[in-house]
Amino acid sequence: MNAATLETLTNKEVIAINQDPADKQAHTQGVRVRRNSGSEIWAKPLSSGGVAVLLLNRADQSADVRVNWSDLGLLEKGVSVRDLWKKQDLGVFDTSFTAKAIPAHGSVMLLVRGKKLEPEILSTISLEAESKINSVLEPASVQACTACSGGAYIFNIRGEGALTFNKVFVSRTGSIPVTVYFINPSDQRLMKVTTSAGANVIVRVHSSGDGDQVASLRLDLELLAGENTITFSLPGGKAPSIDRISYQTGSK
Repeated sequence: MNAATLETLTNKEVIAINQDPADKQAHTQGVRVRRNSGSEIWAKPLSSGGVAVLLLNRADQSADVRVNWSDLGLLEKGVSVRDLWKKQDLGVFDTSFTAKAIPAHGSVMLLVRGKKLEPEILSTISLEAESKINSVLEPASVQACTACSGGAYIFNIRGEGALTFNKVFVSRTGSIPVTVYFINPSDQRLMKVTTSAGANVIVRVHSSGDGDQVASLRLDLELLAGENTITFSLPGGKAPSIDRISYQTGSK
């Protein structure tokens, strides 16, 4: 191997992130905290109190990639940044840090240290599908359902028919676990889920059983801090009926 490859594989600071004892103490994993059209940001809390951050440029050309301290649960002032690949301290930054001109499909790995935000008091929000604040496009419609939490669900989500939850408030930007409660007597159906933050996925939904039995599945959806929309549809097919969604959020 050449000198550059040897230096990468034997970089003690990067190896230390992999071997950090927080893994054993709390089964701590790196998680994706933000995804944009051509970049991703992953973070891993360390036993020392710092945070390892990986900035990925997934585009086919060089690009700047920014990490916001709020995405890492840090106060937006006086955060020190060290480049682990270059083994260089880059300084102290407020609000965010931007890595300039990361090569196509390249990465920058950082160690950041700052004061943590006070932990949020999370509350579980449940939004009924039949609520008047939502948008329902025909042929989708409200139908009575004795097994559903609000006594009704949105039925016949197919073709141009769709259900949109209009006021989905979350306190942080990132991948948010959302539980969808549905009725699907078939063996399985597909469901298209889109959000105002740019998420667009097709989900395969298992059967909920015969009749009006309610089942659930968890989706990790990209949402933005503030109010979002989540739309359920299936052009060219018929999606399951939706009872409600639930998720956790901080104070508004």
